[in-house]
Amino acid sequence: MLVSERFVVSLKKSRLTGLALILSCSSGILAQEADTPTDANSESATTPAVSIAIAPDLYQFPPSTPAELLRAARTTLRFDRVGDSRAFLRRILELQLGDTELTELRRKAGIDVFLELRQDSRLQPEAEQLLKSINAASKAKIRSAEELTEFVKNLPVPGSVGENAATELLTAGDAAVPVLLSADESTEAGQLANKLLSTQAASLKYAYLKELPAADSTTKTKLLGLIGQSGDSNLAIHLLRWRFDSGLDSNVSEAARDAIRDLRAPESSIESSTQAVEHLLRTAESLISTSHKRFASLDSSSLATTAAESSPSVLPLLEQDIRIIAFQKETNAAQSYLRSLEIGEIEADNSTNYATALTDAKARVKAATEQLETGVAERQSLLKSLQSSAITRTDELARNHLTDALTLDPNNAKARLLMMVVTASAAEPTPESGGEAPPEVTNDDLLSALEVAQDLQCFDAAASFLRAFPKNSAESAFNSRAPRVLSEALKSPDARVRTLAARIARTRFSGQCSSATVSRTFLAAKNGSLKSEIVIVSPDDSQLRTLQAVFQDAGFTADIAETGPDGFQLAASQLNCELFVLQAESPIWPMATTVANLRADVRTRNTPVVIIGQPRFQDRVAALAEIYDGVWFIPEPAGTESLLSKMAQTNIPPAALTAEDRALIKALAE
Repeated sequence: MLVSERFVVSLKKSRLTGLALILSCSSGILAQEADTPTDANSESATTPAVSIAIAPDLYQFPPSTPAELLRAARTTLRFDRVGDSRAFLRRILELQLGDTELTELRRKAGIDVFLELRQDSRLQPEAEQLLKSINAASKAKIRSAEELTEFVKNLPVPGSVGENAATELLTAGDAAVPVLLSADESTEAGQLANKLLSTQAASLKYAYLKELPAADSTTKTKLLGLIGQSGDSNLAIHLLRWRFDSGLDSNVSEAARDAIRDLRAPESSIESSTQAVEHLLRTAESLISTSHKRFASLDSSSLATTAAESSPSVLPLLEQDIRIIAFQKETNAAQSYLRSLEIGEIEADNSTNYATALTDAKARVKAATEQLETGVAERQSLLKSLQSSAITRTDELARNHLTDALTLDPNNAKARLLMMVVTASAAEPTPESGGEAPPEVTNDDLLSALEVAQDLQCFDAAASFLRAFPKNSAESAFNSRAPRVLSEALKSPDARVRTLAARIARTRFSGQCSSATVSRTFLAAKNGSLKSEIVIVSPDDSQLRTLQAVFQDAGFTADIAETGPDGFQLAASQLNCELFVLQAESPIWPMATTVANLRADVRTRNTPVVIIGQPRFQDRVAALAEIYDGVWFIPEPAGTESLLSKMAQTNIPPAALTAEDRALIKALAE
């Protein structure tokens, strides 16, 4: 971000040239990553001590800064000069960089570089130590409001005191905004605080949004002006409320209009409160629908939260992937050694007899396999947590839009229903099938909200509304409409929703919904397993038995079939099929027909499909994945040694139902 010449000159007059440099830094400094301070010792801190030159044949002028050393480490690694690469990494560690310098190095290079280096076992322990240092430095130091206030007071102090104060305020990020806003503008410190808010608008934009609701009219106007300087057009939708709320001062409305114009956002064409409400509702509905899809990826969910403060970090997931790769290599090596020992390709060491060597080899295989299985399970749990976090953040963004819409139009029926859905999605489910709706929610609202939740695939919300169904109702309109809504719920892809609807249909509206569908739903629930259920299809009996054992050892209930039609029938009859593994050359139905049937039936519509086969099938499966969601390909060989770990790295969604969910569903069917 550039700072105006006038601002720099004014700072020079205040003898704060160092502070000018800090304030003119890139706005990226506040993404919980502080820029390197410009103190007098920074040059000496980043210049390595004189020592033996590394790779002098490649570098006439030896790398010296942290960024140069990091690039040199990667370059020499590409030339397979592992010793030189480790030496460059060691040189970075020897610099003993401070937190701000390490954070700046991460900001410039990207975290992927450090993960890539850490993945190579030949670069240890240096690469591991560097990554740990980078991660530790990225954790922002928390300052109290009193400390931040003192830093604001120190901004006008010449020299390092003022520079350090500015650095601390920048590092504090969002937490510094209330203190900076409250600074007295009649003082030099207050004026510098305002300039800091202005130059860092792009980094502090979400903090400005947070401060808007509680701010007085004067501060609202100021904040809206700052948001208009952020350059982020995605923020414009959040300003519609302040643009068209008739209860606000005209100065606030005009400031919001100007900010939207300055952001050059599509919202600048909105000319009325009615148009603003329609836009807010469309956006909220789209966010909810996108994030709750079964096969919405973590990335798409994160990207959907365009105005969220931060999307869920995938760094832990990447780190777990690296661990799984290492675990898989150890498992493969252990199994290979055991096989070679068993068939006599290698002999036991002279120091041990064959029996002892065999026992040790089997123990190594067992330990490696358990480590791999644990790593895969941890990744699945982590992925589920990250996906849940992404959904929560997206729902919160949708809730903000709905709140703004209701502020502009308090009686908007659609906004109220969407708000009911978002609120119910976040609620903890109760173990009982029956519950009570809030007193302000009418039975008609309940039915309408259930329909909306079904349309948006918010199955947690749909289940919550079904639990709140009235046990007895004398309302004729409700009693005549409910069977139709329940019939649609019986067609839900979610087993919880289907079973709850079946229970209500059987006990309250007997004969008014499809008896066959109700009976089929209860039969699947009664016969279902408390473990996650999967189906494996392959014409190779040996492969079937092997894969069945693999998944059963991993905690699944695995049904097997030799043909596509038989596999489909098995999946449709399970309580909820969590995974369908299909060998590409299974007979009777080609794989496209099998997948089409799975997606056509509500019971298997959201079942992930993994197709295994020779590499020549990869393009055909990719074409299928363009047509149907939730299809993955894993090339053969995909046996006991690699299938689970390969699947773990494909972002296949975790099981839709927990063991507790399954127990509750089975209880409903009794």
